[in-house]
Amino acid sequence: MKLTLAFLLLTTSITNAEPFRIFTDNSGRTISARILEHDSALGKIQLERKGGKKAWAAPEIFSNEDQAFIQIWVDRDRFLNASLFTITIEENKTRWEPIDGDQGIRNDRRQKKTSYTVSLSNTNDTELDNLRLEYCVFRDRNLNRRKFIESDFETKDVGSISSGSTKEIQTGTSLSFKASGGFLNDVVGVLIRIHMITPDGSELMRELRYPHDLAKDKYVWSTKPRKQ
Repeated sequence: MKLTLAFLLLTTSITNAEPFRIFTDNSGRTISARILEHDSALGKIQLERKGGKKAWAAPEIFSNEDQAFIQIWVDRDRFLNASLFTITIEENKTRWEPIDGDQGIRNDRRQKKTSYTVSLSNTNDTELDNLRLEYCVFRDRNLNRRKFIESDFETKDVGSISSGSTKEIQTGTSLSFKASGGFLNDVVGVLIRIHMITPDGSELMRELRYPHDLAKDKYVWSTKPRKQ
């Protein structure tokens, strides 16, 4: 069985929380504004002034310092903007299957295999580089009436994704077990973190959960079992 869920950031750009700053053009004139978005085809950025007025402008009309700031903003937006870099998580799981006991004797235990496929789609007009994926697959475990949360943790080097391309990353397989008395070990979801090092050396991160309602206060980033 396969289940697919695409996660998008609640905001379509990184600017909603951006503070206003002073931009200076080549003539020395200044405005207080913030960047809303960039258009690679036009080679322009959209600025919003404090009064709400918006306008498109070419980065070249601003000072060298402002142009450097704009380039850093654009590099960040290419990764953080969910309409430009889309992350999709697909769950792959088998049916419950019987487990043979010693000497081929069948018992009442059954197992199910679960893995996840993470698809990274780059719709930018340029390559995304220096990408890394980390994940925790969470399991609820019942051992001698004590409940724990366990996780399988792994880091994978994604490298680069060219413009217009999609790269799929496969997690390892995690096992669920159950018997007539109930679940012994049950895979409940995954927490994904995607990292990117920008050209200016900053590290950016996006975090996603599958399913989307996987409890944040219960299933936290960890590689060790803990009492529930």
